[in-house]
Amino acid sequence: MEHLSLHRPYDEIPHDYLDWEVMGMESCSFHAQNNVWINDDAPNTITVVMNCWWQNEAKIELETVAEVPSLTPGFLANHTNHAIHGIVTGIEVQPVEFDENGTPIVFTDVRIAVFDDLKGDYDEAFMVIRVQGGETNEYRSTVKGAPIFKMGETVLIFVNDKDPDDIYGDNYHVEGLQNGKYTILGSGLAVNQDAARVTTLDELKVLIQAALTD
Repeated sequence: MEHLSLHRPYDEIPHDYLDWEVMGMESCSFHAQNNVWINDDAPNTITVVMNCWWQNEAKIELETVAEVPSLTPGFLANHTNHAIHGIVTGIEVQPVEFDENGTPIVFTDVRIAVFDDLKGDYDEAFMVIRVQGGETNEYRSTVKGAPIFKMGETVLIFVNDKDPDDIYGDNYHVEGLQNGKYTILGSGLAVNQDAARVTTLDELKVLIQAALTD
């Protein structure tokens, strides 16, 4: 990160302080101070300071294509421990990890306020699940096929119990990647990232209920 300060005395010819452009600028702060002396030998002055920060280099792009298993909603209903219905209340990128080859890996934790576990007995107010991908100060990681979450959306996700030996560590994750996550609209429509998998919340509940009675 670099730092820039602009100072200009009041008695110089004024000009547009913003008549310049810095690519990738992230933020600026502005401060003005007026100093006045009664002494005739000291001119009135004003000092303007603008501090700006920006990235010198573009973020490193990490792009991965996940192998999405072709799992139907019925299969997921039968082979997962939890079917969590809730709303996304938090999204937080985790510190970068590195695999045995030194390749950076980015994970994001998604906090869901739980309305109900339609299949299992999860009774906590919130569930935090870990997904692949995310954006840090240095990296932008995109994993095609991983479930995508947005703040405030209502979801139904199929989740298994934690397995500390999988790539997510000792964290919950969506089973079946994108196929295991549905966005629930106000109309009751259940939308998947794969448009061919659109269904309804009621239809998903029927599949889950059938799995419970088998």
